[in-house]
Amino acid sequence: MMRMFRTVLAMGCLGALVAGCAAPAPSQKIYNRYEALLASRNQMLAKQQPATTAPAPVAEKPAEIAAPPAKPAPAPAPPKPVAPEAPRKPAAPAPAPAKPAPAQPAPPVQVVLPPAEPAASPVQPAPPAPETRPSPAPETPVAPPPAPVTEEPRTEAGYVLKVGDGVQVYLRGIPTPEVIEDVIDEYGMITLPFINDIRAAGLPASELERSIRQIYLDQDIYRNVTVNVVVPTRFYFILGEVRGPGRFQIVSATRVSQAIAAAGGYTEFASGKVQVKRNGRIFKVIRNARRLERQPEDDILLEPDDVVEVLRSWI
Repeated sequence: MMRMFRTVLAMGCLGALVAGCAAPAPSQKIYNRYEALLASRNQMLAKQQPATTAPAPVAEKPAEIAAPPAKPAPAPAPPKPVAPEAPRKPAAPAPAPAKPAPAQPAPPVQVVLPPAEPAASPVQPAPPAPETRPSPAPETPVAPPPAPVTEEPRTEAGYVLKVGDGVQVYLRGIPTPEVIEDVIDEYGMITLPFINDIRAAGLPASELERSIRQIYLDQDIYRNVTVNVVVPTRFYFILGEVRGPGRFQIVSATRVSQAIAAAGGYTEFASGKVQVKRNGRIFKVIRNARRLERQPEDDILLEPDDVVEVLRSWI
């Protein structure tokens, strides 16, 4: 039925087209009729198409011809019927993400050790070098050993030499050892070979030794010399109320309190008053020698030939 309708409609359109082309002066009615036929056709097609298909596009209305030309242009061919679009198939669902294949454990790595090198042969020690003995040095004349000298008691560093003290200077380590005995003069000087006078008063014996040796070396008199300064034996005297009065040797720097202790200490009749005589005169008077530890300025150093007298109490 539908096919017959389409055939009739197509033949009618074709006949109208042929008639319009053959007419020398077609009228406006033919075009209007053609337009009405197209509109009715489109309406019928729209009703027959399913709801899912989009409506067929409507042909645009041809522009009106104001006046037919002497030779009208041929009418455009009728548009071909548009076949209804087939319904769109639903999109295929996206493929599910492929599951990652389980990681296969890596094969165990085999460590191949390099073949062990053969042990090195023990190093043979180098043969010892032949010993080279140094040629003997020419013998130098050696000075004859010095004659044995009787050692004298030496003074301690605490005693300071003064004018009038006798000293003995031993020069050793030189070709001809010497022993010089001298007394410190009024100017505090002593006389030695090759260097003449040198100050001795006011110096301890140890410092005088260093001074003499340095002068010999600086003046290039001796290259190697040993100096010893010895003060002859010195004594002090203690009298009065002590348990052991008498003469005592000054071995080291000795103070009044040490001298009393060396004499055995005080007797029961001692008053505590002490006189120190030097060169025959009273040099120092100590009011209470029992408290010398509290008055260190009264505990003086003794010199050779000093006389310490502890007075008696009359009460």
